[in-house]
Amino acid sequence: MADIKTIVKSGGMVIFSQIQRKARPRQLFVLICILSFILFFIHILNLSARGNTKVICSIAEALRHRPEKCYNCNRHDFQLLINSDKVCALKSGSPVIHVLVLITSIHRNRVKRDMYRKTWLTYSKNNTSEFRYAFIFGNINDTEANAALLEESKIYNDIIQEDFQESYVNLTLKTIMAFKWASTHCPHAQFFMKTDDDMYVNIPGVRKALNDNSEQLKTAIGGKCMQIERPVRDKSSKWCVSYEYYRRGYYPGYCAGTGYVTSMSMVKEVFKVSKHIPFFFLEDVFVSLCVERIGKSLHLIEGFNSGMVSPINSKLFKSLNFRTAHRVSPDLLFKLWNDQCVGEKIHPYLELNAETMWTDC
Repeated sequence: MADIKTIVKSGGMVIFSQIQRKARPRQLFVLICILSFILFFIHILNLSARGNTKVICSIAEALRHRPEKCYNCNRHDFQLLINSDKVCALKSGSPVIHVLVLITSIHRNRVKRDMYRKTWLTYSKNNTSEFRYAFIFGNINDTEANAALLEESKIYNDIIQEDFQESYVNLTLKTIMAFKWASTHCPHAQFFMKTDDDMYVNIPGVRKALNDNSEQLKTAIGGKCMQIERPVRDKSSKWCVSYEYYRRGYYPGYCAGTGYVTSMSMVKEVFKVSKHIPFFFLEDVFVSLCVERIGKSLHLIEGFNSGMVSPINSKLFKSLNFRTAHRVSPDLLFKLWNDQCVGEKIHPYLELNAETMWTDC
């Protein structure tokens, strides 16, 4: 193939001019068609080698597009559709930003976002305190929904949106977006947290976790972290990964994407190396592959929960050693926040039931 490229790109025109003087019109036409096909084939190979993640729109397609190694294949050159520089703005007398929390969301979850703003996001004091936050989005093919999101951003100044296609498989793109935005628009924050819009987050507990683990987080990502985990090979699972897609018997561990923390210096390093890590549709595994590449580690911090925990009790959820709970509905979040959950009932295996949305105490 290299020889063909050389002939076509460097000596092709010389050869062509020599043939042109001797060939008949029909032969000349055939030669032009052959050369055009060769150039087109080379172009397709180059596009495939670059591994542009924009073409990925389903898990099945993602599984067909992952090479074992790559260079600059995840450039993440998507454009910002909505931005807010007010999120990390510092005014005279503003406190140092201790932690930036970026929350993955989707357009239709306005009720969840509004309940967040009325409860644990009040610690941000409308993004003027040492705690800052923003909701992050991809793009959807719905003009009305995108217009509504833009109007929401004008009210709250807490929306960030890029132009990649919103989908489950593109959660990895949304996570890279979070690392990119944090490192480029909020580099002066000390710490970073990524979480989702169906989470209960106890900010005092998170603040304590950051202070207690500040040294470790200089070189690690912390949260509900598993040091070794086998890939799921069950085809019925949405987390299934084939041997062709990932041949290793173990992941290099991962921290549950429902909520993890790290230092801003780690955020910058992870984003920088992410461009050279082949796309992986499980976002928490992709982040761990980045961490492995830069020779850093994963750090277990108690209190980060990837599911619901019991008892579902306001006092427990507000304790300083409690950080997160998953699958919390807006109604339950309101009750927890307003100290309306006082039960002591223990629900066995509650955290393992990760697909249930909890609506009551």
